[in-house]
Amino acid sequence: MIMDLYWIWFNQLKGISFSTKRKMLDVFKTPKQIYELDLAELIAFDIEKSIFVDNFSCESLDLAKHIEYLHERLQIKMITPENDNFISGERLVYFYKGELFKGSSCAVVGTRQCSAYGIYYTKKVCEELTDSDICINSGLARGIDKCAHQTALNSSKGKTQAFIATGLDLCYPREHSKLMSEIIEHGAVISPFAAGVMPLKYNFVIRNALMSQLSDKVVVTEAPAKSGSLLTASFAQKHGRPVYVVNPQSNSALCAGNRFLLKNGAKEYIFKTQNVNSHFANLKDNIIINAIEFSDLSTDEIREKTNISFDALEPALLNLEYDHLICYKGHGKWHYNGW
Repeated sequence: MIMDLYWIWFNQLKGISFSTKRKMLDVFKTPKQIYELDLAELIAFDIEKSIFVDNFSCESLDLAKHIEYLHERLQIKMITPENDNFISGERLVYFYKGELFKGSSCAVVGTRQCSAYGIYYTKKVCEELTDSDICINSGLARGIDKCAHQTALNSSKGKTQAFIATGLDLCYPREHSKLMSEIIEHGAVISPFAAGVMPLKYNFVIRNALMSQLSDKVVVTEAPAKSGSLLTASFAQKHGRPVYVVNPQSNSALCAGNRFLLKNGAKEYIFKTQNVNSHFANLKDNIIINAIEFSDLSTDEIREKTNISFDALEPALLNLEYDHLICYKGHGKWHYNGW
């Protein structure tokens, strides 16, 4: 474990850029060798004396030792460039719980504030990918990410990996703690951050970069103009990963990012399943969705508003729920998974 300690220390170093750390490793090979350098040997890397004093001492290992202790207790594992399965990118190390998938993987991403159509297409994309033994990577967020993970978990052969913007001792958002546990049991949860790191805004950018680094391709199912999914796509293009986009069937603002990506080099995701878009067209005219689009309704209220018989309404509601288009809330009413 001694080498893990020095990798944790090196990863936590403040005031030294990623590119400088890479150059240091090219010369000195291991973090332990770098830790044992004196200030004179670090001058070539423009390391200031204050940074040396703050970071290259016995006391500076205390934080790394504490993190190492937490990781051992929480069964958090670490990947470094010394591991055979390390994939080079913009992170020196990354951490995980569970078991990393060794085959092909695809990041399926989109907006938190998704529509029922976005959920429908996400489900169809993930079903096709899992049928081809491709692991579903996503960000454990609300909306599209949650749908992507759950679709993979619902498949008998599906595998999924969640990328998070905190340490692996936390779950964000909190309501996904059960989902996170299920993913750890059937796949892996991966983070660029050591235990104790909180969900700061810029951490999500770093999370997205790592997700694109560790995915063979990226599929964007529904994204507005200002979406983190576009960042994931841009990182993927930088890393040489192909980016695919579901071609939006409407002019919704929730798909502005889809249209932007398709105009700027991304490829359209072509469904293997026939009549996917015809189902979408029928969805527009679904009177149940139209009834609850803007307000939650009970089963009796839906029946009164739509004039559908109870015998026909009950299976229709269950089918829409199965497709993640609607859900039954704790207050006894049906909710449209849209805006």
